[in-house]
This record gives sequence, structure tokens and C-alpha cells, in this order.
Amino acid sequence: MSKFPEYKGAHFSVADVEDYLTILAGKGWKVSSRKNGTGYVIDFDADKRINIYYNPRTNEWLIQESTCMDDRPPFSYEGLLNTFSQFQEWIVSAAKYYEVDLDSAPSKVRLKANEPASNRVNLSKLASSAKVACIFDPYFDDQSLATLMTLINLGMKIDENARVLTTKKIKKRLSPVMISSFKQEYQVSLDIRFCASASEHRRFMLLSNGETIILGCSLNSIDKNETAHREFEDLDRTFFDEEWKASEQLDM
Repeated sequence: MSKFPEYKGAHFSVADVEDYLTILAGKGWKVSSRKNGTGYVIDFDADKRINIYYNPRTNEWLIQESTCMDDRPPFSYEGLLNTFSQFQEWIVSAAKYYEVDLDSAPSKVRLKANEPASNRVNLSKLASSAKVACIFDPYFDDQSLATLMTLINLGMKIDENARVLTTKKIKKRLSPVMISSFKQEYQVSLDIRFCASASEHRRFMLLSNGETIILGCSLNSIDKNETAHREFEDLDRTFFDEEWKASEQLDM
């Protein structure tokens, strides 16, 4: 038996870590638990993640990256984390290794065919604090409105003068009663029009802060293996404005 006192492990708890990770998840970052209570994973992309390892028997924590970046070795804090402030500092350092700012919402989300609930939660956070001002979706119909309702209920904001451009191919699937009900419930004007071109297939949302959310799928069917990302791009805004000028008003 050793004459020295037993090492008690880290001076912070699983509850401290979960409270911190809950805040990150609330900003839109994907956080998941490792099996058997042995830690957590923060995913940024398919091959970019922070691995948080926990040994419940010894109350010891370790943080490590998953892959190399630009021929640099994987980020790793080889020593055991002792204090909670140290834990937070190394999570931030690990994120910076990937050039990720954890204080901001993710600029890209991965949609998956078998994760419909996660798809809606992740997409709702992609706009961060900005409002959705315009939507271009050639297949925008009643189901798209239902999806938009869910996104708003999950926290996405919509401009009170929001505009939507779609195509005549979905005219029979866009009902006046659904549109008027949406306007009444969310107190928005939501001007929906048909664009002149019937061949466009792009889908995007213009945000109030000048950014664009590029969608790989239509709002009426987001449960697909696609990505959606946020970027600053004037081309989509210019395109939308030009199409709007030539658009045809919806006949209610």
C-alpha cells in the first residue's frame, strides 16, 4: 500500500462538461456521447472532430483531434486535464486547429436521410441570428411551408416581408388556404411568386445580414444525404432580384 494519498482525478465533473457541451449544441454544433460513458465527440465534418475521452474509473480526461490538417500532426493534449478552465481552453484550442470559432454557429450542416429530426434542428440554427429574407426554391409547395413552420418553431427567424420565388410546376401543390394560414399565424406578408424561368434548379435562402444559405435539396424534402452551408455571395442576391422583377404574382 502506497504511503501517498490516492490521486482523485480531475477537479471537475461530468455535469460540468455536459453543461458546457449543451451550450455548444445549442449553437448548432453536433455533440454526441461515446459508448459506456467514456466521453464525447464534437463533429465539425465527416473527417473533422474533437474526441473527448473520459475514464470514469479514474476520473481522468483527455482531448484529441481525429485527423491531420495540412500535414500537421493531429492536435492532442497529451497530459491529463486537471481543471475545468483548462478543459475549456483546450476545447477552444482544438477547434482553432480546424479554424473553427465555437462562439459562432456552424457555417455548414450535414443532412442525413435517416435523421429527420436532427436535419430540422441543424438547419434551423444555420441562419444563426439573421432573418430569412428571401427563398428561391423551384419546388416550394405546401410541404415546404410545413418545413418552414418547423424551422421557425425551432428558432429560425423570418423577415416580416419575406419573399419566395418558385415555379409554376408546383402550382397545384401550393394552396391559398395554407399560405393565408401561414401568414396569419406568423404575422408575415410572405409574397410568393412564380419565376419566369422554369429550368432553374438551385435552392437557396437570402439572409438579412447579407449571407446566403445554399441548400442541396428543396424544403419540401430535406431528409436526404445532402449538405447546406452559409456564405457571403452577391451573385445569388443579384439573381434573385432580377428574377423577382420578371416574376408572375401568385393567383390567389
